[in-house]
Order: sequence, then structure tokens, then C-alpha cells
Amino acid sequence: MKHFFVLFSLLIFASCSGIKQISSDDITYPNWISSRPISNDYYIGIAKSSKLQPDYEAIAKQNSLADLSSEISVNLSSESIFHQVDKGDSYREEYQALIQIESKKNLEGYTRIASWENETEYWLYYQLSISEWELIRNKRIKQAVEDAYGYYKIAKKYSAENKFVLSVHYAIKGLDLLKLYMNESLTHSELEQPIDVLCFEFLSDTHGSVDYKMFSGTQNMELLLMGNSNTLDPIEVSIGKSDIPFKVRSSIKGVPGNLNSNIDGLLSISLNNADVNRPVHFVQFTLDWDTMLRDANASLWLRSLLSFPESTFKVSIKTLWPKIAVSSQEFNLSESMNQSILLNETINYLKNKGFDVVEENQADFLISITANTRKGTANYTMHTSILEYEFILKSTSGNSIYQLQKRELKGVQASFYSAGINAYERSLDDFKWDVLRGFFKFMVGN
Repeated sequence: MKHFFVLFSLLIFASCSGIKQISSDDITYPNWISSRPISNDYYIGIAKSSKLQPDYEAIAKQNSLADLSSEISVNLSSESIFHQVDKGDSYREEYQALIQIESKKNLEGYTRIASWENETEYWLYYQLSISEWELIRNKRIKQAVEDAYGYYKIAKKYSAENKFVLSVHYAIKGLDLLKLYMNESLTHSELEQPIDVLCFEFLSDTHGSVDYKMFSGTQNMELLLMGNSNTLDPIEVSIGKSDIPFKVRSSIKGVPGNLNSNIDGLLSISLNNADVNRPVHFVQFTLDWDTMLRDANASLWLRSLLSFPESTFKVSIKTLWPKIAVSSQEFNLSESMNQSILLNETINYLKNKGFDVVEENQADFLISITANTRKGTANYTMHTSILEYEFILKSTSGNSIYQLQKRELKGVQASFYSAGINAYERSLDDFKWDVLRGFFKFMVGN
């Protein structure tokens, strides 16, 4: 029994020592894997996938075709759009990368040559005839040029009819058809220049064709913003084309961020709540080219190609404070006073706030003050007089736009007359706070 166990142990040891790990070096690959074929007649794609992935066959095919498409070189013809439009070397490189990515999606005519697999790997070998691919590509180019030419003619037609946005959309459709072939000269028998160059020039010219003109007023204007609820006449800019999208920026609150030109070809903005304390306001219109490109489903690459300097128009509004004339009729017990207490207080207040106080013939607004006192009660040696006044703001056309009356402002002194003077003096704080401050808030729109 003892000899049996010794013999059994020796057999186990011998069998274990004979096992070794199989490495990849021990795998015998077919020649097309171990030594990649080289051909002047075919594009070749060889790749593998791991069998640990459930869809390994599809992955191997995808990788093989990607390998094949990487052999298809993209050369930029001296007559291509890249020599008409200076976008820089990096842009050309981006285009070449785009073509290689897109060509993988549109490959046809390729043939599966071989496959190989073991327990862990799955390999595929595809090839594509270079001459056959050229035939396929040339057929695609011819069809794309013909279709793009059709879109180009439609774009020209809509442009002649002053349909700006539609003309842009169809020119973009034409370019989009050509985007995979712009490394070559895309000629058409009826055109003197390549069709992609013509589409690009059409879009560039269309973008630059927006001509801004003030429909009313001037581009740099000076306006009074006070005394009219800070509402201005609409800003109207003529561009002569309808339904074109614009982005809008303004220093005035409530202005929409976007608008389209109306049926009359006007960019019209109503302005409310302008801050009268801001020295200069602005409204800026910018052609919303990006929105038109996106609405036409232009690809990111195409939008980059069609990136032009912004088309903008800016209207500046310098804020003017109004010139004001002030007059008063101030009486004490119906007798004209030697000093104009309320008039002087009003003039000082206006000047401190930054208004110009001028003669009536130079004024934008007119302030008139009427005031009088009447006898109140008498008690022993003390007398009471009561002040009443009216403050009216008028436009130069004579329309009353702000008015305030005050009554029963009492003064107490030894006589009715001196009590009337006292009533004027005691009224100044209330006059400044209620009347002048109220007037100013009305003027600035607060």
C-alpha cells in the first residue's frame, strides 16, 4: 500500500509538470493577419474583436471597415473650395477627418475576403477595389452636383423674389449635398464655376445684402425721456426684406431678445421704461444667421464654413434732461408779496437735481405756481392765516401733465399778515417733500 501511494504521487507530479500556459506567441495566425497584404488595386481592411463581447462579429466588421476607410486618402484639389475660401490649415485637416468618418458610413462595393477565429478572437478581412470605388464615388458626385444645381437655381429664384430666408435654406441644401466632395472641383456643364463655390458665394453675398436704414429718426439721436412715462416713439429700422430673424440687445428693459422684420421690411421696437438717469441708451439689431443655418439643418461643419462677420446695426439714444421755465404768483391776504418763497424753493430744487431753469421761450416744460393766504382765527394776541397753493406742470403745447393742490397750511403770528408769511415758511418742508419730490418722481418715471 505504501508503494502504491508513492507511485500515485509521482504520476500526479509528472502530469502537472507537463501543463503550460498557451501564449499568443503560440497561436498560428493565417498569413493575412500575421503579414498584412499590400495592394495597389484594393483598399484593405483587417481587424479583430474579442469573443467576450456578445456582438463580436458586428464589432469586427465595423473595425475592419474603419480600417479600410482609413486607407482612402483625401486629397484637396487645387480647384476645390478650400482654395477659394481661406479658412486655414486646421480647417482643411478637420475636413479631411470628416470625410474619412463619413466615408466609412457610406462604403459600398467592398468584399469579405476571409475570416478567422479561435476561442478568444474573431478576425475579418475586407477589401474594396480602388477602381470600383472611384466609379461609385464619381457617380455619387455627378448626382450630388446635379441635385445641388437644382437647389442653387431655386435659391436664386427666391432671392429674385426677395424671399431672403427661403433663398438661404435652398443654397444650404445645395451645399449640404456636396459636403463630402468639396475636396474636388465640382463642375457642372451649365456653370462657369464649381457649384459649391457658387453656393458659398451666394450665401456670403446674401448675408452681406442686408442694408440698414432708419425709417424714422436718426441712428444717433437725442431725446427727452422725462415727463412722458419714459415711453419713446418706436425705433424703426428698414431692411427692405420681410420675416428675417434678428437678435436684439438694448439698455432699455422690456425689449424682446428676438424679432423678425415685419411685412413692410421694418425692424420695429417699442421702448418703455427707459432709465432717464442713464446718459446714453442703445438698441442693437444683429442678423440671426445662426438660427437660419440651424433651421436649414446645416451641419456643424457647414455652419463653421458659413461663419461670416456679424451683420449689426446700432441705434444710440442720448438722454436729454428737459429745460424748465418756472413762474409764480404768490399772495399774502390777496396782496402781492415782495419775495417769491415757493418760486425760489422750486428753482433751487430743480438746479440741485440737474435741470436747466430757462426762460419760457426756451423751455420744454412750464411750471406755474399760484399761492395765497386767507385769514383764519384770532385768539387774544395770536392770529392764524391759512395758505393754499396750486402747482401745475404743463407741456409747451399748454397741456397740463402734472398738478397738485394744497390747502389749510397754517401760520400763527401776532398779526394776520405776519401769520401769512409764517404759513409760507412753515410750508416749505411739506412743499419740498410732497410737491417737488412728487414732481421729480413723475418726471423720472418712479
